[in-house]
Amino acid sequence: MLSVPNLSVGPITQIFLGSINHPTGVQKEDLVMVKVLKETNPSFIIRETFEAEAYCVSTFNHINVQSLVGVCANSVPLCMVFEFSSDYQNLNDFLRDCDSPSHYVVLRQRSDTNRSLDNELKLSGLDLLCMARQVASGMEYLSDAGHIHKQLCTMNCIVGKALNVKISGIGISWSHPCTNYYKLDAKDREKYPVRWYPPETIQYGAFSEDTDIWSFGVVLWELHSFGLEPYYGMNNEEVISLVREGDVLPCPKDCPLDVYQLMKDCWNLMPSDRPRFSTLHQRISAMYLPTAV
Repeated sequence: MLSVPNLSVGPITQIFLGSINHPTGVQKEDLVMVKVLKETNPSFIIRETFEAEAYCVSTFNHINVQSLVGVCANSVPLCMVFEFSSDYQNLNDFLRDCDSPSHYVVLRQRSDTNRSLDNELKLSGLDLLCMARQVASGMEYLSDAGHIHKQLCTMNCIVGKALNVKISGIGISWSHPCTNYYKLDAKDREKYPVRWYPPETIQYGAFSEDTDIWSFGVVLWELHSFGLEPYYGMNNEEVISLVREGDVLPCPKDCPLDVYQLMKDCWNLMPSDRPRFSTLHQRISAMYLPTAV
């Protein structure tokens, strides 16, 4: 298998690309993404948790959620196998490949140096809404299924042909942080993605649909900032100080004000006042569909 560092974002997991025999018996191998638990000697509780998560993820069936195609639970390392193909790439890398946000030009370069570059793809504001709408749709589905993502960001999404976006990073959830940020050691603090988390997660280690909604607001910001790191140039402590004071991320250049308002609604300091994913999906669809007619 081939390790893919730019797809590996989980502190307790590692991502590989591999291949499996085609289930129909045809002489063909399918490319897959393998999410491996780093724990080499998992306890009984870890195994039980893994098996429960694997079963839960196996029930997911949505066009905007990466599908589970296999599980290895009988030996170490424990791993989950997800759908993938050469057409997909990390959404954050895809956005960062934009030559210029003002021209919405993306070069979809593959890791295979022998493969020629794709034709230039013009990204418009409508395309950004299209991708945001798909993430909202996938998260609405996961939320209705009672699944909390915990690590929603553009790094944990993949994009393929016709700008088809799928939410990845599901399964083998990061169980930390489960406490106050300042109770973590320096190593765990480095892994702590405070730029995507609301105050209640940073202060209490709380995770819920409300915290995923906050993260979705940051994903919207990433989309319209073409993969820029949120609060770039600041360290974790500076970001936490801003978040606690209600000082949100600025409106990205050329971002429509109604889209930015949606972001700010997701960043409401009162968790219960944040719009639900069903509402977010509806509001983004309302922005997207009239333009598409």
